Amino acid sequence: MNARVTEARHRWVSTEIKGLRKKFLLTQENLARILEVAQQRIDEWESGRKNMSLAYSKLLDQEEATLEALMGQAKGVRAKYLRLVAQAYSVEITERHIKKVSK
Repeated sequence: MNARVTEARHRWVSTEIKGLRKKFLLTQENLARILEVAQQRIDEWESGRKNMSLAYSKLLDQEEATLEALMGQAKGVRAKYLRLVAQAYSVEITERHIKKVSK
């Protein structure tokens, strides 16, 4: 049996991480919970102070696919999508988060 590790599509750069987060209506706190890292780590990646490791790049690739699926399942209904994300990842998405992300 071949135990080959799937390659990440690429290493995520700061603008892509922030763009993905905004696309999926997530705060840094939400993305940190999804990736199981401290919120400070997300801030470091987005500001370019630190680069995302290959392991986290792979994980973010997987989570991007999951978030795309949830968005498709919600069929463009923002509130439904946010409920699905909250259920799937056990993240709290409040009106405050939505306003914060929209800015």
